Amino acid sequence: MRFVVILDPTDQWMVFDQLTDLPAEIGDRVLIGLSQEEAEQLAREASAQQPLVA
Repeated sequence: MRFVVILDPTDQWMVFDQLTDLPAEIGDRVLIGLSQEEAEQLAREASAQQPLVA
């Protein structure tokens, strides 16, 4: 998967883009400070649309 869910040091969830090594973005929204459920859903959706290409 290109996008993975990570628990950050402040105990909030984020979606991380393994291709860019940065937090994932949707439009102007950086996917940090999320609930675990929201982060997992967004990571699944993003990975389905933009898979990791080696």
